[in-house]
Amino acid sequence: MILEGIITTIGEEGRVNISPMGPSVAPNFGALTLRPFRSSQTYKNLKAHGEAVFHVTDDVELLARSAVEEVTVDLKPAKALRGWIWEGACRAYELRVRSVNETLERASFETEVVRCEALRDFCGLSRAKHAVVEAAILATRLHLIPRNQILSKLDELRPLVEKTGDPADERAFRFLCAFIQSAPTIPPQKVRVRTGSRLHFGLIWPGESGPRRFGGAGLMVDEPALDVTVERSETFNVQGPLSQRAKLVASRIMGEPSPQLGIQISKAPREHSGLGTGTQLSMAIAQAISTLRGESHSASELALRAGRGLRSAIGVHGFAQGGFLIDGGRGPRETIAPLLTRIEVPSSWRLVLAAPEGYQGLSGRAEEASFREVERASAQSCAEALCHLLVLGVAPALMEQDIRAFGEALFEYGRRSGELFKKVQGGAFASPAIASLVGFIRSLGFSGAGQSSWGPTVHAVVASAEEGAYLAGRIRERFGLDSDRVLVSSPNNQGASTET
Repeated sequence: MILEGIITTIGEEGRVNISPMGPSVAPNFGALTLRPFRSSQTYKNLKAHGEAVFHVTDDVELLARSAVEEVTVDLKPAKALRGWIWEGACRAYELRVRSVNETLERASFETEVVRCEALRDFCGLSRAKHAVVEAAILATRLHLIPRNQILSKLDELRPLVEKTGDPADERAFRFLCAFIQSAPTIPPQKVRVRTGSRLHFGLIWPGESGPRRFGGAGLMVDEPALDVTVERSETFNVQGPLSQRAKLVASRIMGEPSPQLGIQISKAPREHSGLGTGTQLSMAIAQAISTLRGESHSASELALRAGRGLRSAIGVHGFAQGGFLIDGGRGPRETIAPLLTRIEVPSSWRLVLAAPEGYQGLSGRAEEASFREVERASAQSCAEALCHLLVLGVAPALMEQDIRAFGEALFEYGRRSGELFKKVQGGAFASPAIASLVGFIRSLGFSGAGQSSWGPTVHAVVASAEEGAYLAGRIRERFGLDSDRVLVSSPNNQGASTET
């Protein structure tokens, strides 16, 4: 259980520090785990002195002020250790540190309660007081959470204070709101961005003529994931997979050949495997740099900065929102295609992804050249059929969570879109191995199989994790693929996450 209260610690020359604290409390209240930020005075005092007093209180006005400024209260000496008890508290727990774990970002102090003193009755917190406590916590997170998000949360809490609070609660809440609105922006030193992968089911109109070009459908999956951390650094350094591409992206965004950034890519899918890895990497770095600068940009603006989304925008919108997506193609005055439809994929469904060896998807000049091989006459009739399949097949079946109808329409959509590039691929699929894998999946009764983008990744939509494990096992057995080339993923309906 997390219990919010006030903690007193002793610093240099016996100076008392009073701060809010939300320790984890053992069921019998015999031990408390304190997790202060390393930059806090509480952390420094605990490291130096190893003793503290934690106070349970219903005085949320003092708790609010102590969260953001120095406060003074009436104190008396603790009896079992060298510390100070706040006389206005309801209950005081004298603590002694037994062990410290500093392997995590926030240090963890395991303490034991050596003495407890009841000072006055504690009747609990009203809904208004709970709201003030939440607002006080938000006020201490300005370096972690964007200000606009904090202000939005305050708007949600305000009715609780107005309807159920007393004058002290209202004063405390107004004080915190004023502090948050006026506090200077603190740019973070480090940003971590995590995103999934993009499946692309095929383009609608890859030809050069027409009012709009490209367009298509796809969805986001949790795995394989991309995990990138960007931090301020005296030198430009990039570590992990895709490091050369990351260097180019960062230099393009910053406008410098050697920006002062440290980039760590701890996890990334294979390049040119039909999963949109280049776009997700570029979007993640653009988002991290934007956050480091204290800026806020839309997904389309991030994509333009990173030079992505110039054909399909599924990966751009998927990074921001997740889910199943249809983009409307690029118009003559647009750079990033607009998002037409977004539909959540049932969380119980799974996507089985398999990548045969010996083939790599097209990219760069080879990909651009492939669009010149599309026959205009066949593209026109195919585009009409693809739009029909999306609007009257794939999208409504997904909204009704009819996985059989969704799978059949998805397969047909992917097959028809793939045939637009038969001169390049030799057929609807990029290689005989991919065609064989798609056929095998469908022979087992899983209809929603197809090729993602240029391949080699093949996707299959199944109704559950159990079906996913079964199908993945059959694919490995039949085609002799290593475990890292066959995986089962959940759909991603949230888009990328950003942490500071």
